[in-house]
Amino acid sequence: MQKYVNQLIEDIRAITADPIQAPEPQEDEVLPPQIEEWIQGGPLSTMGQLFGLEKMQFPPEDKLTTSQKEAIVDAMTILCRAYHFNMIFPKKLPKALRYTHIVDCLNRDVPFIGEGRFSLEFCYYEPEHCPFDLKYCDCKDFDFYNNP
Repeated sequence: MQKYVNQLIEDIRAITADPIQAPEPQEDEVLPPQIEEWIQGGPLSTMGQLFGLEKMQFPPEDKLTTSQKEAIVDAMTILCRAYHFNMIFPKKLPKALRYTHIVDCLNRDVPFIGEGRFSLEFCYYEPEHCPFDLKYCDCKDFDFYNNP
């Protein structure tokens, strides 16, 4: 499996080294065209389509060691930054536990903004629906109704 993981990481690094570039805004445009299209309800791409990766290329979590998951998470985090995505995980969440969430993101519809940052949240601060073990997540500490 290590040989496959190494090749997957090399593929991710190659994509990171040559990210898609957004078209430059024209002189009369206030917003870049891809952002204007997104605001107007235009079609979105999945992260996998933007990256040229498919979820099926990633091994099942139970077939990987902790260090293999961490290495893939590191490579995918750098790739996401190259495409202006900021993945927001609980600070206490171990890196290896991010693997499945990052792989699932490949099927997530996103706008390609080309500049700035587009944040991807994984927890919506509702403890009863938290996708993480509450010992790692801060959502249990928020009370939006009593502490606005």
